[in-house]
Amino acid sequence: MNILVDLYHPAHLHLFRNAMKKLEEQGHKVIWVTRDKDITVQLLDEYKIPYKILTKATKGLWNLFWELVVHDCKVWYEAVRNDVDLMVGTSVSITHAALFCKAKSWVFEEDDAEQAKLMTYLSYPFASKIITPDFLAHENHGKKHITYPSYHELAYLHPNNYQPNPEILSELGLQEGDVYFIMRFVSLTASHDFGVKGLSFEVKKALLDKLLQHGKVFITSEAELAEEFEPYRLRMPPHKMHDLLAYSTLCIGDSQTMAIEAAVLGVPALRCNTFVGELSLLKELDDKYGLTFGFKPENGDKLLGKINELLAEEDLKGLWQEKLQRFLDDKIDMTEWLLGFIESEMKK
Repeated sequence: MNILVDLYHPAHLHLFRNAMKKLEEQGHKVIWVTRDKDITVQLLDEYKIPYKILTKATKGLWNLFWELVVHDCKVWYEAVRNDVDLMVGTSVSITHAALFCKAKSWVFEEDDAEQAKLMTYLSYPFASKIITPDFLAHENHGKKHITYPSYHELAYLHPNNYQPNPEILSELGLQEGDVYFIMRFVSLTASHDFGVKGLSFEVKKALLDKLLQHGKVFITSEAELAEEFEPYRLRMPPHKMHDLLAYSTLCIGDSQTMAIEAAVLGVPALRCNTFVGELSLLKELDDKYGLTFGFKPENGDKLLGKINELLAEEDLKGLWQEKLQRFLDDKIDMTEWLLGFIESEMKK
């Protein structure tokens, strides 16, 4: 079988990487195509995955529209040229391209349709399958809606697939057990981010001052950093980020993805943006498992208060490991599920 993977975001590479590697070992052909966004290309290079860049990420609704048109056409061309049977991704383009070739399109999404209206409107009606975590089962997209008890992040951070490498600590002058913090700032320029706000400069500065009283701070940012934050910018290969995150004390920022990654690694994650309270996945992590905490941009004081509360815990890591185990007991290895699902569909 020939499979095309269309990447819109670096996290989507992590989602499919392990499953596609195993499928290649079984003799299937995998074609990787991508838009040039953030660190996606750098990660593909680090993992030595052959790929083709179809478009470069743009900003603004009009530019994003034209990028989509071009990306659609190029995905279709690659699908026809490589005689593709199946296209997968968190991708609008695969659903459009599949209308004009023999390939099926499987869209993987873990955001609520209500919060990703444009992506949903442009892709769901045309997708062969819509594949989401089971906490989105209530959306009921018909017979083509498939659900599973896991998260995208458990395709690459489930204990079956990942164990942190402590070598990252010595590379950054740290030892296991050292207190350090990850601050993650995102650009909020995706199509679903219009009108969304994250951390203000004032709150970022207050957070930095607070955290430096307790340990080292590493800042990773999609957007440009103000002069005050530049000395703390994290400089290391991006494929080592999860190792550093796994040993950290807290993860704080306005990123959804890294908050989820921290949570499934057993690290307390605090995020601040206008999406708080709107996404089912993070509401589950907040309310059911207590692994993450969300704050609206106007509630920076409450965010600082929660940090004080967490740092006062006598055994924070032990407490979070207990929460993590309860979470993992309820979830499955996403990569294992995906391989099983593909195998079952191939037999039909």
